[in-house]
Amino acid sequence: MVVFLATQDSVEFHYSLFQHFFGVRKLDNPELSDLYEDDESKSMNIYKLHGDMPQKDVAARGLHLPKVKWIVQYMTPGGVTEYIHRVGRTARAGLQGNSLLFLMPSEVEYIKLLNNQKIRLVSYKLCKYWTL
Repeated sequence: MVVFLATQDSVEFHYSLFQHFFGVRKLDNPELSDLYEDDESKSMNIYKLHGDMPQKDVAARGLHLPKVKWIVQYMTPGGVTEYIHRVGRTARAGLQGNSLLFLMPSEVEYIKLLNNQKIRLVSYKLCKYWTL
């Protein structure tokens, strides 16, 4: 899964959040082990990437990410070409994948841009699934 976010701060926040809930944990204190499900099958490696990282850690182009099954975008990527490029990461070597794009009500016009390129989206209303 590749998650695209709008800002470096958002990357740092979500990295910490995902690492806490889904990341591989090494518990130094055995007394705390019952607080976490530390089953390796339910955890994953979490990585972050943004432009404010040291140059040796940042790959501006040419990332090879095989077997990406999901692209999650928390903001519109701008042009339709960029959307296709991002989502296309799930369809490498004849494989299929999924994409999830979050839109604010003010961004629904973006759907028309995608539709003009014969890209069809299935819409889900977040509030239908969200309960407080």
